[in-house]
Amino acid sequence: LVTFILEGNKRIFQLTSANALIDNIEEEQKELGRQKKKAIEISKEIEKSLKLIPQKQEAMIYRGVKGIKSFYNETLKGKDFVTFGGPQKSIDLMGETFWYNYDIKRAEKKIKARLIFNYSIKHHGAKIKNKFTEVKYFNKEFEPNTETHIQDDKVGVIVWGDEPILFLIQDKSVAESYKKYFENMWKQAKS
Repeated sequence: LVTFILEGNKRIFQLTSANALIDNIEEEQKELGRQKKKAIEISKEIEKSLKLIPQKQEAMIYRGVKGIKSFYNETLKGKDFVTFGGPQKSIDLMGETFWYNYDIKRAEKKIKARLIFNYSIKHHGAKIKNKFTEVKYFNKEFEPNTETHIQDDKVGVIVWGDEPILFLIQDKSVAESYKKYFENMWKQAKS
């Protein structure tokens, strides 16, 4: 933008053309455009490579009331979910306060849930219905002592014994399979 010439021992400065600033910025924009194009090409190659990597597969076990609470607190970091099952023992062991507080936190985070409960906890289902929660019920005759929670790429199966135990499977295809199973049950469950 400014140039100089030497005349003797003196530097004499003078302005260059008024368009030099604009020309300089345009050249920088062209270079950024080239860099962006390269970045897009590289990101496409990375995407292709990621598709070749097998999906993450894990299994974990949570034991006891503390383990189950830990699992449910983790679910508050996820997205919408579906659950089926849930006997009265789940409320007896965890406490109604835990479940109500959990549902409040979930609603605050705008995590939607569709739940198919055992008929024995219809009183609980009626209390937690809201715009983020849809509840249906199994027939009175069907009262499993298990609960299955499906969220993102995870499936948690809880066996509600004297000391509850949860088997967590992290596998996208398994979760998708369980979601299809849930959708079939959802059609048959009663409101």
